Amino acid sequence: MDAYDPESEAIKQDCMAYADLTSYLASAFGEVRSGNGELENGSSMELFVSPSGSWTMIELRGDGLGCVHASGNQLKLEMPKRPALADAPSWNRVGHFTLE
Repeated sequence: MDAYDPESEAIKQDCMAYADLTSYLASAFGEVRSGNGELENGSSMELFVSPSGSWTMIELRGDGLGCVHASGNQLKLEMPKRPALADAPSWNRVGHFTLE
């Protein structure tokens, strides 16, 4: 088994410098950061959304790279009332996700 190589993994995941990636999303698709959440590995996920409904989910890694994990069109957000922390499922107590 080969050793883990973060640089080759970055290429597989469509990663680039975070500032370059966010500039590209803004200029190519009109997407701006609309939400973020923490991951257990110390990275964060960020959701970029355009007024037309296109969206991109990226991971912001500790090494400064932004990696595209998913993208699509026709995003519709539904925000149910958030339960009290004591009533929340255990997975919801680990991190958070914030819409801006």
